[in-house]
Amino acid sequence: MDSFIFPPTPLDSTDLTVTVVLAIVIVTMGLGNKLNIPLMGRSQGMMTYSKFAQEAGQIVPSFNVPSRLGMFLLYAPSVIVAFFTPTSTPRAILVMQLMVVHFGKRSLECLFLHRYSGTMPILSSVNILVAYAGFSWMNIYYAGLTPPLQTIDSVYPGLALFAVGELGNLYVARAKRAHVHVISNMLPRLYAERQENRRRASFHSRRAALSARHALNDWP
Repeated sequence: MDSFIFPPTPLDSTDLTVTVVLAIVIVTMGLGNKLNIPLMGRSQGMMTYSKFAQEAGQIVPSFNVPSRLGMFLLYAPSVIVAFFTPTSTPRAILVMQLMVVHFGKRSLECLFLHRYSGTMPILSSVNILVAYAGFSWMNIYYAGLTPPLQTIDSVYPGLALFAVGELGNLYVARAKRAHVHVISNMLPRLYAERQENRRRASFHSRRAALSARHALNDWP
């Protein structure tokens, strides 16, 4: 078991900065809505794009962008950050490549696979892209500081799990697109059928009312 435990290393300025930033983000995100912290509440920040904020009517009008562009902005900067993050070890280079593949795939899906019809607040895009870009950098940076395991080679199992996750995500995205395509094709027909049923119901209601009126007039 000792071989799985890395020897402790003293915290440097980067570690302290990352720890403090993460602590602040966690606290402000948890209390942002209650304390009305700028950029951290449902009405104006990270949660603005959430369906819970929309259902509660808590969204404050702000500058919006097309949803396709807004979602693309979530992932594309992480590709750039990963590509230009300095790498000093084979592990860091591998993690950098995986980050580029993952966020590059998500960016391409936003451009060519997913269907969008609305807009989203630019503040939501900025908040989330900063978080994704930060995690991309942290993965690469700390991968370069982490020594490899001495007992097992974790590269190939890790690559296999990464491939399963990416392919599974792509499969779900394609299935969702197909589902949306089917629903979008069905909606006009369902709407037409609903309108026709309403028309028939209205016709029969008027006919029944007219019959009842004639019956009352003919009542001796």
